[in-house]
Amino acid sequence: MKLAVLVFALVAACQASGGGGYPIGGGDAGTGDGGAQIQGRVCLLKDLRHLTACSESGASGLLVALAVGSPQKVKATAVTTDEQGHFSIVPPLCTDCTWRVTSATDQRIVRSLMPFGTDSTIPVIGFDDYNTLLAANGQVLADQGSVVVRVVSGAAPVPEVAVASTTLTLDVALPDAVFYDSDTSQDLWNHNQTQSGGVAWLPLVPLSSSPSGTITLTRSGGGSVTTTATVLSTWITFLATDIP
Repeated sequence: MKLAVLVFALVAACQASGGGGYPIGGGDAGTGDGGAQIQGRVCLLKDLRHLTACSESGASGLLVALAVGSPQKVKATAVTTDEQGHFSIVPPLCTDCTWRVTSATDQRIVRSLMPFGTDSTIPVIGFDDYNTLLAANGQVLADQGSVVVRVVSGAAPVPEVAVASTTLTLDVALPDAVFYDSDTSQDLWNHNQTQSGGVAWLPLVPLSSSPSGTITLTRSGGGSVTTTATVLSTWITFLATDIP
């Protein structure tokens, strides 16, 4: 287990320099070619256990883009959010797009990645709030990425789910690498299984030559699902996975 001394300077440096990110409106950026505009929202979180509980203020001026493949292959010019995080964007035509949310202001949010799909509400968490959560659980984020999975059945979060296996390269044993939401504490998470929030959190996922890997989750009493996670240095990858 990492020492509970939180040094987040590398995240700040990456956000300031754009390291690991992508050129806003650069590369293949353009007007988009996927048809009508999408109305979406960046969901600014105060509590990582509740990934649909969006703050009603404080989300203005965040940058939202859609990328294809590597972070450099931006296919849509970034747009900015309003105070509640709402935005409009014309999507590119693609099957492997990912949402990317960043800020031009250092140490404001932790950069977020989410697969493009039917849901255009993208969670993000504040820089200081994520620092607090990491420190409370004895984690120190350096050149790793984080993965947060909301396990659902239909629209409802599912308790009693655990990560059974992963092809992501982890530097500690699987039970120590995964945290789950707690019903009794916003900051102190457990190592056993999801509770009422249905959230599994891998805070420190080392980077590898392949930025993607799989995570298999199992439900107490039966049922499992495997999902794919793309990991970028000092980003949080948010996934929503329906389990049978």
